[in-house]
Amino acid sequence: MKTEVLLIVESPTQLSPREDSVRERLEDVLHYRVSVEGPACNVADYKTAGLVIACAKSVPGELWRAEIPVLVCNVDALRDLGMVKGNSDFGTQRYSTANIGPEAIGEPLPAELTGRQPLTDEQAAQGWAKPGPNALVLATVGGDTTKAVAFAFD
Repeated sequence: MKTEVLLIVESPTQLSPREDSVRERLEDVLHYRVSVEGPACNVADYKTAGLVIACAKSVPGELWRAEIPVLVCNVDALRDLGMVKGNSDFGTQRYSTANIGPEAIGEPLPAELTGRQPLTDEQAAQGWAKPGPNALVLATVGGDTTKAVAFAFD
């Protein structure tokens, strides 16, 4: 996987604790190079990125067409990307870890990520969703397959 990550946040100059936790884990623990941008960023400027993480409530419209995997951390952005059908297909729950199942390993995730992985330092209200039938579920809340926290579409 490429080592550059585009992190889309509400305000690039003032990260929320959750956004800062995501950035810190990517940089300090996983040693990725992270570019922090706001919702109005030009995704085409980040063609070398291996991953986009959307923490902002809205994302650039062209993101759904990008040839880059997208991890959505804010349930409000799921509608912008066409990843859920309606308001009942997502919600929030307090958690700090996610379970990555073996079906997610290979592409796009390396084998060392299998199992329960920390997302934030402390439990916080975070989103989950029920993606469409063509999605590959990468991570779930506590192994509950009806509550995906990371999923992919081809």
